[in-house]
Amino acid sequence: SLGAYYAYTEFADVAGFTPVSLDDLRRVDFDDFLGTYYTQSNMNPALAATPDTVTAYYPNGVDNLVYYNSDLSAHTWPIIKDMSESSPYNKYSTFIAGDHAITIVSNPAIEEETSIIIFKDSFANPFSVFLMNTYRNVFIIDNRYIAIDVRTFCQEHNIPAEKMHFFIGEDYRGPKAYGVYQEEDGHF
Repeated sequence: SLGAYYAYTEFADVAGFTPVSLDDLRRVDFDDFLGTYYTQSNMNPALAATPDTVTAYYPNGVDNLVYYNSDLSAHTWPIIKDMSESSPYNKYSTFIAGDHAITIVSNPAIEEETSIIIFKDSFANPFSVFLMNTYRNVFIIDNRYIAIDVRTFCQEHNIPAEKMHFFIGEDYRGPKAYGVYQEEDGHF
């Protein structure tokens, strides 16, 4: 997750906030990670001989999230889950319970009522965890599993869409968004 932290610090610079220091976060390492390539290689012994370590950082002030599957069934799960007892190729679920349609985290330690929506694939799972130290409400949408109308979602969750500067997609009012576009005033 060190690469995710670097991305978070770059995002902090652009968004105008001070990122949390890694020194202020609790770190945990999970050994013997083999990952997707191992499974897709039919469990190649050469890959198994050199497993990796998954490093995770717990966000301050919040431990659990709620995720929703495509059928909108809700589940509570730890933000960082010890996957030591899981199979070696499943440890990526360490971060935010893996991939789900919608994931919501509310951090009561953040006093200001701030929100962010992340449209993501699995690469954003560790990145999302760092944002939980900055935003009170983190909404994570994986549009591989669900199509939502962003404006309606914002209204339902009291997110002021008219004040957003970062949108994902060609048209944020559409039900499924891809890419990044620039507003008329130059903001992205």
